[in-house]
Amino acid sequence: MKKISLICIALIGLGFSSVSIANESSNQADISVLKYSNNKEYITLQTEVSKAPEVVEFFSFYCPHCFDYETKYGIPKKIQENLPNDIKMTKYHVDFMGGMSPQLSEAWAVAVVLGVDDKVGPAIFDSIHTSRNLKSPSDILEIFEKVGISEAAFNEAKNSVSVGIFQKKQENAIKDFQVQSVPTFYVDGKYMVNTGGLSRSKPFDEQFSDVINFLLSLDGK
Repeated sequence: MKKISLICIALIGLGFSSVSIANESSNQADISVLKYSNNKEYITLQTEVSKAPEVVEFFSFYCPHCFDYETKYGIPKKIQENLPNDIKMTKYHVDFMGGMSPQLSEAWAVAVVLGVDDKVGPAIFDSIHTSRNLKSPSDILEIFEKVGISEAAFNEAKNSVSVGIFQKKQENAIKDFQVQSVPTFYVDGKYMVNTGGLSRSKPFDEQFSDVINFLLSLDGK
C-alpha cells in the first residue's frame, strides 16, 4: 500500500508539473499572438532603411490631412505621449508639395534646432489653412518673431551647422524612405503604418499610437 501511495503522490506531482508547464506554454503563446497584421494595419518595407529614427513622421504644412492630424485628431501628440520614455518621434517636412515647400522645410529645421517647433508648427499650419495669410518668406519670419525669435536669431540659426545637419538628415530620409505622400509614419526603418487598414472601432489617435507601440515591441522596445 505504501508503494502504491508513493506512486500516486509522484503521479499527482507530475500532473501538477504538467499543468504548470502547459499554462506557461499557453501564456507564451498568448504573448506571441500578433495583435496587428502585416499588410493590414502596417506594411513591412521591402528594403530596411538603416540608421533611421525609431519613429518618424513625414509631413507638409501644405497638406490638409497633416493639418487634420495635428489639429483635429492630435495624432503626433498622442503618439509622443505614449512612446517609451527613451524614444522620441522625429518629424521631417517634405519639400515636394510646391509653393514655398523648400523654405518651409528650412523653417522647420530652424524651429526644431531652436526648440520652438511646438509653437512654430501650429502657427504655420494655422496661417496656411485657417487665416490663409502665408504668402512669402517674410510671413514665415513674422511667425518666428511672434514666438520670440528675432530676425537676427532666425538668420543665425538658418546659417548654422546644426540646421544644416538637420536639413541634410531630412532630405536623405525622404530619399531613403522614398516618400511620395504625406502624412506617413515609419517605425525602426522597417515598418510603415497603413492608415487605410486601421479600425475605426476606437479613437483614431489611440489606434495610431497603439499600432506604433506594437511595431516597436516587435524589435523588443
